[in-house]
Amino acid sequence: MADLTPSVPIQPATGKPFVFAIYIGEKSRTIKFSDIPIISDEIDFQFIVAFARDYDIHDQRTNGLFQPYWDKGHFSRPNIEDIRAKHHRVKVLFSIGASDATFPFSPVSEETWGGNALKSLVGQDDSISETFGFDGIDIHYNGIATTIDVFVNTYYLPLNQNYKQHIDFVNYQFYAESDPIKSVKDFKSIYINKIDVNNYYDAKLLAGFSTAISDSGTLKKEIFFQASRDLVKDNLLAGIFIWSADNSESDQKNFNNEEAQDILDSSSKN
Repeated sequence: MADLTPSVPIQPATGKPFVFAIYIGEKSRTIKFSDIPIISDEIDFQFIVAFARDYDIHDQRTNGLFQPYWDKGHFSRPNIEDIRAKHHRVKVLFSIGASDATFPFSPVSEETWGGNALKSLVGQDDSISETFGFDGIDIHYNGIATTIDVFVNTYYLPLNQNYKQHIDFVNYQFYAESDPIKSVKDFKSIYINKIDVNNYYDAKLLAGFSTAISDSGTLKKEIFFQASRDLVKDNLLAGIFIWSADNSESDQKNFNNEEAQDILDSSSKN
């Protein structure tokens, strides 16, 4: 029988609440914060507004000069402040990148990309963060202009190891596994392996589920729900993230956001 425990004990912070994060705003121009029920103030609820991209309206690269491509009416600063005022555990982040390979991570110049990104994202009064009043930034690139090995070994792992104190959570896309996850045991084994391989022993790895119909064959919601319950019970799961509110609101038969929140909420009260 496989050993389903991390090689090093996870170190969750005392009293640290579970996290429920959900992407919103990439596809729908009608969806808004109030369309997503928030069932409890016992868990940290994170809206992740998608996306800001360093591409112009003609899909040309702008080398780190990001601009928002979400609906600026629904996701305005007043609306962000309003949802936080109504729910004291709500945080609103914005995501840079894209959900597919159409807008990959592809700096024109590695020497100047970082400075441009800092300036446009957080570095001045008219930056995206300051303009909208966001609480943080999510990085979500499904396309990269290099090989997987180079990206992981040259960029991702050094970033994670050298700046881990600045990285609050890591969203792992279980629905993007190359082979479908066919059992609860397989799901839990993958989760624990990711903790060990990437040294996520500080309760920051979130389990991800996609509500997109195109991802429905890779991970069944019944497996996701049961595996998440088991991992929470074993004090291994930091939280859950959902891709995305746009999909799940358009097809409630495919997924129920309240059920996912309830897994974390019920455990937080035990």
